[in-house]
Amino acid sequence: MVLPALTDWQNTRDGLHRAAQVLGAVQKASVETLPNSLHLALDVSAEGATTGPLSFGGKLALDYPRRRVVYRRDGLPSVEIGLEGHNQATLAGAVMDVLAQARHHPPVSRDDTADLTPFDIHPDLAADFSRTQYRMFTTLARFRARLFGGLSPIVLWPHNFDIAFLLFANPELSENGLHAAFGFEPRSPGLERPYVYIYVRPTPDGLTEQPLPPLARWYTEGWTGAVIQYDDLCGENDPEAVLENTLMGVYRAIKRYLN
Repeated sequence: MVLPALTDWQNTRDGLHRAAQVLGAVQKASVETLPNSLHLALDVSAEGATTGPLSFGGKLALDYPRRRVVYRRDGLPSVEIGLEGHNQATLAGAVMDVLAQARHHPPVSRDDTADLTPFDIHPDLAADFSRTQYRMFTTLARFRARLFGGLSPIVLWPHNFDIAFLLFANPELSENGLHAAFGFEPRSPGLERPYVYIYVRPTPDGLTEQPLPPLARWYTEGWTGAVIQYDDLCGENDPEAVLENTLMGVYRAIKRYLN
């Protein structure tokens, strides 16, 4: 099945990103510190993204297609907040009001959720992106299952709105040591269309001299790594299989630097 084109979706993409940052701010204030900053990451769901279990109970979920934030807690009715008519700052206020009604007052920094740009999220494009993100997630998961060594979970980082996991090449299993990252990003400066990325940190000498499989190329504008353009996958009848095989080809090219 071909991938959605994701054209003319900038407002939808950016609105969902800002909404995810609200969930990230609540999680940051409501969970214990975890190794490799995983307390700052969200979980990927078929509908979008969720927090982990919050310290006071329950979870927050961002449902992309339905354009709403949902607070769920066992034994209690779910509470839903529609994104329409909100911006990031007012959505954060509405979420905090829901939590306050449940007698929870996490110390969320409003500086992290202060954007006043109104949400302009198209429901069809939001649904397309939820399907795309989950297809990228499941492809990364299949690829991850083929690797050996210390691995982080696949998570969504609300700061950049990317999903990714790390392969550690250090005994401490730390992002501060040698590692590789594999992820999917909707955009970044210099790469305005979605792409899959692979990098090694610290960047080893000679990395970009290694040949890459078709569809992958080295990128060196601001950071160094391999990229696979989403648009190049869109024309494939089985994009997940093509992406998984391309990821494995890139991994073989960088594997020598992870020993």
